[in-house]
Amino acid sequence: MVKALKFLSIVCKIFGVLITVGGVIYALFLIGIPLIFIGIKVYKTGEYIDNAIINKNGENLRLSILTIAKAIKYYLILYVGIIALMFFIFFLIMSFGLIAALLGN
Repeated sequence: MVKALKFLSIVCKIFGVLITVGGVIYALFLIGIPLIFIGIKVYKTGEYIDNAIINKNGENLRLSILTIAKAIKYYLILYVGIIALMFFIFFLIMSFGLIAALLGN
């Protein structure tokens, strides 16, 4: 069990750093700012798991689960927003094309 938790802690820290770096890269767009906060939360989850292993404290394990749940919720909201924005842009382009085709004839 401890070995699995150590692996999970390392994975959370690696993904936290990667998501934060991706957020910094995407910071020119508005997408990057929430990614930075999500990456920090995922990294904190790894730290909470480490503290739970070292201190054998269930409270840190509970905090890690709550923190990763918030990060996943923010991630889901972000991607639903991105998909909605993509559909909006698609329909906007299609409507401009339809208007241009109707006015061209």
